[in-house]
Amino acid sequence: MRPLAVVLLAAGKGTRMKSELPKVLHRLAGRPLVFYPLDLALALEARKIAIVVGHQAERVKRTVRRGYTQRRVEFVLQEKQEGTGHAVLQAKTALRGFTGDVLILSGDIPLLTPATIRKFLRQHRQSSPGLSLVTCDLENPTGYGRCLVDARGRLREIVEEKDATPEQRLIREINAGIYLMDAKLLWWALSRIGKDNAQGEMYLTDIAGVVRRRGKTIRVFKAADSHEVMGINTRAELARANRLYKKIKTAR
Repeated sequence: MRPLAVVLLAAGKGTRMKSELPKVLHRLAGRPLVFYPLDLALALEARKIAIVVGHQAERVKRTVRRGYTQRRVEFVLQEKQEGTGHAVLQAKTALRGFTGDVLILSGDIPLLTPATIRKFLRQHRQSSPGLSLVTCDLENPTGYGRCLVDARGRLREIVEEKDATPEQRLIREINAGIYLMDAKLLWWALSRIGKDNAQGEMYLTDIAGVVRRRGKTIRVFKAADSHEVMGINTRAELARANRLYKKIKTAR
């Protein structure tokens, strides 16, 4: 089996949480949000785990180190908030010399299960595309990047909502922000994305277009349960995630 590395994005301010506390340190069922995807990375036996920190970096690092005293996790700093693509690029040094697949996760997806991500990994390794990513259908896709597919069902590109046309905003299939690709191809693709967009940032989503233009295939894995890939951006979403988490635990 190919080696696996995980890049965990935990640098954002989480402005919509309206709190001084970094978003990834808000608690779900008594534990910081960032602990959940980190648990997942450990369950997958990732050879390397790089956590990208930025806003209140030292506070995030202290919290993780207290919770995972016996685990080796490397932190990398994103000094300026220049987009998700820029955030991942900061992990290049930490993953120097690594050859294998890189799984990119957000620090605010607490309900994603090892079973789902293992299916995602298995699909990727069986078909060997240039890039695999997780999508899901939402009744209300507001706020998410939309997935544009061609007539044969292949991913053409991902358009962030702020850059989408009114027609594109009607698309319900959204990008869940979970990516998997070969390390060498990842760094090559990131070196070719720019900031020509509404935010003036390096969008990680732009790697889809770069990979496609190189002639590589892009494989979509559609999550059966959209709750698993829901990100936490507001206090209302955090409260909802807490309710869902309790239901899941009760059902087990």
